[in-house]
Amino acid sequence: MGSFGERKVLLLVAFLVTTSTVLFQGLQSIFLGLERMIEYNVIPIFFFALYLGCNFIALKVVKLGLSGVMLSWLLASVLAFLLSAFLLRKNVGIGTSFNKALLRSSLRLGSKGMLINLLLLLLFRADIYLVNYYLGAGLVGVYLIAVRFAKMLQEMPNIAGTVLFSKIASDATDMKDHLTAKVSRTILLVTFVVAVVIILLGRQLILLLFGVRFVDAYPPLIYMLPGILAVASGSVVNSYLWRKGYPIIALLAPALSLCINIGLNVLLIPTLGLIGAGLATSVAYILWGALIFGYFVRNSTLPVRDLLLVRISDLALKKG
Repeated sequence: MGSFGERKVLLLVAFLVTTSTVLFQGLQSIFLGLERMIEYNVIPIFFFALYLGCNFIALKVVKLGLSGVMLSWLLASVLAFLLSAFLLRKNVGIGTSFNKALLRSSLRLGSKGMLINLLLLLLFRADIYLVNYYLGAGLVGVYLIAVRFAKMLQEMPNIAGTVLFSKIASDATDMKDHLTAKVSRTILLVTFVVAVVIILLGRQLILLLFGVRFVDAYPPLIYMLPGILAVASGSVVNSYLWRKGYPIIALLAPALSLCINIGLNVLLIPTLGLIGAGLATSVAYILWGALIFGYFVRNSTLPVRDLLLVRISDLALKKG
């Protein structure tokens, strides 16, 4: 385990890693807000490549072990932060004055966002903890395969929502509503197509990638798919709520859905096993998506069908 002094050094390095990573990711958010998508995407690649290179040196050449991994992360995050700050100061300019009002506003908005993100994290992970509690670690491993496929389906909506936020945050016109609806229904269509592929080939894919021991992940995955479709479109619409400054529905929707998720999992897992977990999670996800959709429809001029039904014009590739 190492001496007490060594552990103190590792704790200090861990603190510095956390701080530098938060600062680095904070500047990345500024690039996103400015729609500087080249920097927003290239600098994380720079960080990852530098981290891998330093890791190779630390582990294979210097043989520093865990401390080498942590120092590699620290060096990569600090250099990525410095590069981000240099590019922002050179091309945008960063003020040095202290603004108390801005700090208070940022803390207020940030605390709301942190709470909402925590609720969403619990919503998307509560079923895993409950499967472990009721069915044991062995079946958790099986269930995690279904979760992995579900997470794969969520990645594209998450990326689309992140990019969409930078667009609608700077749009003072009603076009932000139409853009949100267009991205939502397009993502829903693409996710639906992938879901159909999973229904048809999911069992074979699980067998091919993970082996026969994990084939029981297929049934709960199928039951999760309706909820994943709701999350796919809802994640895009959720970016609309970010732009609104996290209205109360952004907090109530995940909180209520989390309670339903926990309650249904507690009720269904003991009787239906992994299928019960997939079904309970799907219902909770659908509820979350329905609440998000409901808020959007009530606060825009668009009907709910504009969020769900793809138009021919949506499939045409247009610049911008």
